[in-house]
Amino acid sequence: MKDARLRSRRAFCEDDSIAVQFNSKGITYSGFVCDLSIGGMGVTLNCDMPKNFSIGDHIAVDVEPSGVHSINVAAEIVFLKEEDFGIRLGLKYTNDDREKSEIRRTTRYPIPVHLRPSASFMHPFSFNDTVWMKVRTFSRFGMDCILSSRNDHLIPGQQVRVQITLPILGSIFVACTIRYAHPNRLNRDEIFAGFVFEELSEDASGKICEFIVMVNQKVSYEILREEGFTTVYTSSAVDFDIARDEVDLKKVCQLRLKALKSQGYFQDETDCNKMLDEYDRYSKICTVRIGKKIVGTARLVYNQGNKYRSEHYSEYGIDIPEWLWQEGFVEASRVATDPEYRSGDLFTNITQWLGRQTMLSGYRYMLSSCTEKLAPIYIKSGCKKIGEFQTDDGGMWHLLLLDVPAVSKTKNIDPITWNVLYRPTVEYVMKRDKLKYNLWDRFRILVFKSFGSISEKLYRKTLIRRSKGNKKRG
Repeated sequence: MKDARLRSRRAFCEDDSIAVQFNSKGITYSGFVCDLSIGGMGVTLNCDMPKNFSIGDHIAVDVEPSGVHSINVAAEIVFLKEEDFGIRLGLKYTNDDREKSEIRRTTRYPIPVHLRPSASFMHPFSFNDTVWMKVRTFSRFGMDCILSSRNDHLIPGQQVRVQITLPILGSIFVACTIRYAHPNRLNRDEIFAGFVFEELSEDASGKICEFIVMVNQKVSYEILREEGFTTVYTSSAVDFDIARDEVDLKKVCQLRLKALKSQGYFQDETDCNKMLDEYDRYSKICTVRIGKKIVGTARLVYNQGNKYRSEHYSEYGIDIPEWLWQEGFVEASRVATDPEYRSGDLFTNITQWLGRQTMLSGYRYMLSSCTEKLAPIYIKSGCKKIGEFQTDDGGMWHLLLLDVPAVSKTKNIDPITWNVLYRPTVEYVMKRDKLKYNLWDRFRILVFKSFGSISEKLYRKTLIRRSKGNKKRG
């Protein structure tokens, strides 16, 4: 008891209107909170010395701050004394169930000290009192935080609206319940507190998921999806680069084989080097990385007018129009994503990279191909079907041509798709003056940009729906 009283305590008076009520052996007692600490509270009762409870009894206390929802707290009576102003009661919280909770059995993902998000909320009991914290771990159901010992008046069961600021990704707001609060035994100036998410929106879940992947490269989206996170965003978690040496090329081959196996091909193949072909020598190979791990790849083949360096001409015998050879074009192929990181916007980011690299390389046209099933998606994104061919396994594929500058200038595409796929590329090349835009082009771009907000919302809903579909299949 002596150690408990040495803790910092926040004093309150009856005018602060933090009412208390509990029942003991059929009799209801009421009073007010006179002090709070992270381990318990002091209560003043407006009655004579009670005879039907004593030190050591366990009671359920309803704390009812004015204008704030009530909090039910399990407590043990550790102090009981009659004083001039009433009966003074000392209560110790007993509902710290950190070890017993089912929620605690879910995986917690630790955050490196230098990347810990900040979090804050307005304390409902005190005037103009902002509680500031750092997030130590995230899980699907909550978070563990560290905060200053000045915040000594947190009550288990208390509901708060927490603003969490994730580095790079911005802020989210989450309704939480305080599950526990206890002092750091190694540093008396700090408090550890646990929060349970009461209402975690899909958008907030997606951002927390993206942040976890950013700071913990051993965690995949598939793992987080199985935990219950919404896996929709990858933009801030990944870095784009090109394969620069044999080590990178080896990783690219491994990813190509892994992606094909996930689709039912090459099930017995173990040699990833067979995923290389002669066109890799004439290509710029994109690598999408999370840390040192390559989770996505694609390539642009630069044939430079040589038909025998063209994958579609040499490999599939496609008759490519002569005018296109005169104009010049690049070929996009070997797009592959790690199955553990799918269902988010990774493929969209790769598509943006391909379009940007085409323009930066000085080419207007990008040639690609896809299956019958995917053709409508590519056509919606601005591609035109200029031919078809059959692969060795009997599948019918479509030859597609994309006029990258034209779609960047909002031609042959709708505003929603343009904002999702091409707006980042357009803003990138406009800043670097890599493509000339006349006044009419700029006007159309401004009009299309006005659809940016609705485009983002619709795209987010599409990603969330896709993520939910993968959860069900899993």
